[in-house]
Amino acid sequence: NWPLKIIVSFLLVSSTVLFCYGVFQISFSLEFLGLGAYVLELVGVETKRPFSLWSLGGQVREGWTDPNSFGAWFVQIAYFCLALVFPLLLMLSSMFLWVVIREFIPNKLSDERCFDVNATLEPGCWILLAAAITIFVSTRMVMYFALKEVRKEKRREISFF
Repeated sequence: NWPLKIIVSFLLVSSTVLFCYGVFQISFSLEFLGLGAYVLELVGVETKRPFSLWSLGGQVREGWTDPNSFGAWFVQIAYFCLALVFPLLLMLSSMFLWVVIREFIPNKLSDERCFDVNATLEPGCWILLAAAITIFVSTRMVMYFALKEVRKEKRREISFF
């Protein structure tokens, strides 16, 4: 079973390295089109802006009226926590758990099982499932009708000229 241990160890380390490297790489861009692009060009702002996870977080407070307000700082800190800190902590805790499972637990326990858990679905899970299905269906319907209205408006614009 040692090949599996090596593969898991390699994947844990490589995922952390890739994540740390990828945070600073351009990963998406936003390009404004139409009237928005025209207005941006008038005021001398680029219509296409590339972002990395890091650069986006650095620019979170720029759009606020008061970039030093509590709300601006809170949103920026929340962004960095959700996008960078928490995933990194997950990877590091997975590495720690992997070391514990491989090195310490087998030496301390004679039983094959480290721990035993019995998971049971309770009645509340069906309420959450119903909520998830309802949210999915309702948002799909809203998007369908919104797209229908946009298409109808585009037809009006075309027929107007």
